[in-house]
Amino acid sequence: LHVDRDSGHVLDTQALEGLLEGQWKVVGEEVTTDVPSATRAFIDPNKLAGFLSDGADGAYLGRLLAKPWLHPVLQCRGSRLLDWFGLASLAMGLGSAVVWLYPRR
Repeated sequence: LHVDRDSGHVLDTQALEGLLEGQWKVVGEEVTTDVPSATRAFIDPNKLAGFLSDGADGAYLGRLLAKPWLHPVLQCRGSRLLDWFGLASLAMGLGSAVVWLYPRR
């Protein structure tokens, strides 16, 4: 099934209609890499990483969790990080205003 939304080109309209009208449940996935397209885009096929590279077995996450000094960072909520980013942005803005208002000699 190939759909090109920019030009409105669909190779198999019956398959597309079946996908859009049906009730589907995902039970698995298969990640493939289009090597010829990557080569045409000047991307080395050996540099392409799959979506689940080093993550399917959880080994990378296990190595991170084995380091106790990383636990506070890994357990930090996203809202807390956004609050810190907002405070840092305010501090940078105030610092810029102070530098701008400070008289130069």
